[in-house]
Amino acid sequence: MKKVIHFLALLGLSSLTGCASITTSSMQPVAVSAKDIQGKQLSQVDCSLKNEKGQWTVKAPNTVHVHKASGDLNVECKKAGQPDGKLRAISRAGVGMYGNVLI
Repeated sequence: MKKVIHFLALLGLSSLTGCASITTSSMQPVAVSAKDIQGKQLSQVDCSLKNEKGQWTVKAPNTVHVHKASGDLNVECKKAGQPDGKLRAISRAGVGMYGNVLI
């Protein structure tokens, strides 16, 4: 039987790139918001974001700056009365990384 996640953490990731580069910042702004199963926006949701470069906390909806990393960004959100939400943002190489390779 397919498991349904009732609590969604949504990330506004324009380009979660890998390592820092000399052409771009080593930090990445990440917009975090959470919705329930009906799609209703939730507020005051405790979220933690973690990759190999560190761990950050934020109360959603909000934006947090995280260190770019070559690995994935794992997000976990919790709010009383709601099931926990988990999300993995897959890291991928951005245009800035290709500039570093050329240099």
